[in-house]
Amino acid sequence: MIQHLNPVDFQHFGTILPERTRESGADALDTLDLTSDNHKIYQSHIPVGIRPGECTAILSVSTDGQTFSDFYLDKPICVNAGIFFSFHALHPESAVLVTGA
Repeated sequence: MIQHLNPVDFQHFGTILPERTRESGADALDTLDLTSDNHKIYQSHIPVGIRPGECTAILSVSTDGQTFSDFYLDKPICVNAGIFFSFHALHPESAVLVTGA
């Protein structure tokens, strides 16, 4: 089941950032265009900021790399170090901004 981002359900994976951080793109390291064949699993070694791009995507997160929880990525977040994560496109135009913390 895909969940909406909220502080209680997301607390084991990271934090939800204030909405105003969506406007700042100066620290963006990479824009990931999501396609149906791009299902890489990443592991954060430092805290990683992630912001929604053009269209909403689904963020999958895990503490062990085996069991994932899915969230609509409609808010800026920071994923804690050590968390596994991946993205899934809801629309062909889906993209996310990945930033250093």
